[in-house]
Amino acid sequence: MLRKTSVKTNIIFLDMDGVLCNPRSSLAVGNTGSGYSYLDPIACLLVKKLCEECNARIVISSAWRIDFDKLSMEAILNAACGGLGNYIYCSSIYWCTPRHIYTDEPSLSSDRGREIQKWLNNNKVNNFCILDDM
Repeated sequence: MLRKTSVKTNIIFLDMDGVLCNPRSSLAVGNTGSGYSYLDPIACLLVKKLCEECNARIVISSAWRIDFDKLSMEAILNAACGGLGNYIYCSSIYWCTPRHIYTDEPSLSSDRGREIQKWLNNNKVNNFCILDDM
C-alpha cells in the first residue's frame, strides 16, 4: 500500500506531447512528421515560470512516464530549459501519475483523469492544474 504524503503543495500535472512538444517546435526544426519530438523552449519557459510564481511542482501525467524514469525526465526537461526538471515532484513514487488500464471499458485504454484522481487521493495538495492538449 502506498503511503500518503503529509506536506501540501501546488501541483502541475504535465502532459508532454501537444504541450511541450508541439507543432510549433516541430515546424521550427523542420520535422513535418506526425509525431512531435522537440520541446518548445517558450512552452518550457512558461511552465518554469508557472512553477516559480506559484511555488508548484510538476507531476508527469504524459505517456512519457512509461518510457522514461524520473532521472531521465529531469534530464530531458533540464536540457530543454535550465532548471525545469528540478521542479519535478520530489517523491520517487509520486513523480508521475500511476499507469493503470481500466478493463471495464471496451477500449482497454487508460484514462488520464482517473489516473490523476488516483494520484490526488494519495497526496495532499493545496491547488493543482492540468496542462494537457486534450
